[in-house]
Amino acid sequence: MVDEVLLEEPGPTVAFIQQFSPDSWHGPVLYILAVLLFTLVLRVASVILNVAQSRYFTLIAKRITFRIRQN
Repeated sequence: MVDEVLLEEPGPTVAFIQQFSPDSWHGPVLYILAVLLFTLVLRVASVILNVAQSRYFTLIAKRITFRIRQN
């Protein structure tokens, strides 16, 4: 990000963001906010998937424990 934004040497990230924004918005603030937003979305998705994984693991463990006790 430093090379692409602060040193004004556009790379693939800047080119990708420019495809989805008007020309008047192009600047360092847009690029940094876009990457920050993408990072936050990935973090939220990670938390949601971790909660789902924990829930499924707990349910499976309870079923296995119940079956063992039943037998």
